[in-house]
Amino acid sequence: MTAEKRLNIVKKSAGYWNVVISNPPTNMFDPLMFAELNVLVDNMAQSPELRIVVFENADRTFS
Repeated sequence: MTAEKRLNIVKKSAGYWNVVISNPPTNMFDPLMFAELNVLVDNMAQSPELRIVVFENADRTFS
C-alpha cells in the first residue's frame, strides 16, 4: 500500500476548491481515502468563505 495522497486539493480561491481524486486503478474508496475525506471535510468546515468544491478524476481515461 502506498503512502501517496489520494486527494489533491487545489484552493483556487477562498471560495472555490478543486479536489482531484487519484487512487488508481479504480479510485476505490479505501480506509486511507476515507481518512483524507475526513480531513477535507474538517478543512471545509473551517473555511467560512468556501462556497464551491469541484471533484474530478485524475485519470482522464477512467469514467
